[in-house]
Amino acid sequence: MPQSYLTKALSLLLLVVGVSLIGSRAAVSQTVIFEESFDARPAGPYTDAELDEDFGEPRFNNGVTEGRVRVVSGSQAFGGSGSALATFYPAGFHGTRETGAQWPYEFGESYEEATLSYRVRFGTGFDFVRGGKLPGLAGGTAPTGSTQATGFNGWSGRLMWRTDFDGVSGQPQQLTSGGITYAKHTDSGFAGDGRQEDRNFFFNPDGSQTEFVSDQWYQITQRIVMNTPGEFDGIQQIWVDGVLVINEQNIRYRLDDSFAIDQLYFSTFYGGNGDWRTSKDEEAFFDDFVVTIPDGNSDGGPDDGGFDGPVSVPGQFDTLAAALAACSDGDVIELTGEITENVTINKSVVVQGLAGATIVAANDDADTVTIEANDVVLKGLEIEGGRRGVHVEDGSHNVVLEDLFVHGTGNIGILIESDCNDLFLKDSEIRQCDNDGVRILSDHVVLQGNNSHRNRGNGYRLMDTDTATFDSNRAYLNNIHGFRIAGSHFDFTNNVSLNSRLRGYAVEGHGHMLLNNLARGNGSHGFSIDDATDCVLFDDRARFNGGHGFRVETSAGNLIDDLNSTGNAGHGVLLLMCGHNSIVNSFIYQNQRSGVLLNNSTTDNTVSDNVIRSNSEFGIADFGHNTIGSNIVRDNLGD
Repeated sequence: MPQSYLTKALSLLLLVVGVSLIGSRAAVSQTVIFEESFDARPAGPYTDAELDEDFGEPRFNNGVTEGRVRVVSGSQAFGGSGSALATFYPAGFHGTRETGAQWPYEFGESYEEATLSYRVRFGTGFDFVRGGKLPGLAGGTAPTGSTQATGFNGWSGRLMWRTDFDGVSGQPQQLTSGGITYAKHTDSGFAGDGRQEDRNFFFNPDGSQTEFVSDQWYQITQRIVMNTPGEFDGIQQIWVDGVLVINEQNIRYRLDDSFAIDQLYFSTFYGGNGDWRTSKDEEAFFDDFVVTIPDGNSDGGPDDGGFDGPVSVPGQFDTLAAALAACSDGDVIELTGEITENVTINKSVVVQGLAGATIVAANDDADTVTIEANDVVLKGLEIEGGRRGVHVEDGSHNVVLEDLFVHGTGNIGILIESDCNDLFLKDSEIRQCDNDGVRILSDHVVLQGNNSHRNRGNGYRLMDTDTATFDSNRAYLNNIHGFRIAGSHFDFTNNVSLNSRLRGYAVEGHGHMLLNNLARGNGSHGFSIDDATDCVLFDDRARFNGGHGFRVETSAGNLIDDLNSTGNAGHGVLLLMCGHNSIVNSFIYQNQRSGVLLNNSTTDNTVSDNVIRSNSEFGIADFGHNTIGSNIVRDNLGD
């Protein structure tokens, strides 16, 4: 057997024998219910007849009849031989009618759990533009597009490649991309009503985003476990090349049991809307589709003598502390209702709250939940009172905090101590704490989709840490500062700071990237950059703040590009005692003092290619020794 065929065969065999699943008590053997590697197909156009034979006469297809799907062989297939499918995305188009291909494969039965695996390769020089769809599992009517998932009609679990790009297709080309979930279910979308899909980025265990590049094969694996009807206990897990990048365990796919998992949804196209259209002709390649279900036979039982299924509190145990004492590493503890205790999690377990689960501190002078172990997952819980709501102690690695509601603490809401690398805080709300909502002293942390508000301290405070990722977090209503940042190499993207008592973003340190963040209605400056070097601020917006839009002091080597500073009570941009910074390509409008002011201690800064209009003092006031390039400066009262 040639080596390439052996590689493909071994890959499929490993999937069939068993996939190691987070939260499982044992490796469960799998039964294959669908498998297609296209190796029996000759190179050439993929016909409707071949589609019907391979995918069971799907009830519709887009792309095959139109000639956008072909079979490729040899070096273009995974492993260098055999065959694969290639889908075509013509230049200048988007959507299912003009790009890529779509069809369902219906299993003929419904399953409570299933795992899909396939391989994908984006063609040489692939321009990802803004994003596009990838296949996934689905059930019922598989609602997509404008169809709402009501909990009674069905769900869909497609994936996407997705970039942060927001511009004109092809200018510049997007040669790398992240990945996101695109599942539609009862509570998905921005409003949580099932009208839109969830959009959660893939993250590696080290906190970095998964990155797709062209001309490289990736293996995508998606595991779905349906929820108990009406309960928030459904699971979606996604692996890329064997690395777990999504681990959601509180999904409500359905409200009754009229559907489950009954189809593979082959779906790939550019879109979005017209802004997502292809910049040139593109191709992507797909191979080795396998769908398996667990056959219920264990390969030897629990691996460490722990519980075979979830441990219930109350139920099997009256308190969380008692459950932890009896559990082993890897067990799952499910909490229902309300318990009153202060608890220390000292084992590698999953503590998951079901609907309405609450931990109330028995002693408000102690932390409500303390974590002092690696590989802990704490999710789906309301945590009330205590000195600190959640305290992750020094050296606790690989901790996931997800879907928490922490409030009413006597000090910090969530405290992450030093040396807690690879911590992930997601989709949580922290409010009405007597100090900071979230305080972090550790490196390599990821915060995504959190809300921190009405705290007496900062919304989020990072203290002398390195390599943090903040994506789509909000700080609002009466925090001292929305985000107070000190350290190096932070990526801040799509965050919002509203109505803080002082600054929206207080930034110190080195090598930060701030992209597409908003500061609005804060009592002092929108963005305050102090003692910072080699940072990039791109497409950030400061509007209607009580101080300056952007205040930069004793900082050097920073690029401020494509900012929007509008309607602030101070200057649009103020530079104090700074050198070698650049302010370019920005829109500075209707601020109550000057558009840009550089004081007499600023040297060698550049202000170029900006639009500076209708500010109440000067458009540009340079009292130092700086380079003022070509700008559009109009209608400023002091000019």
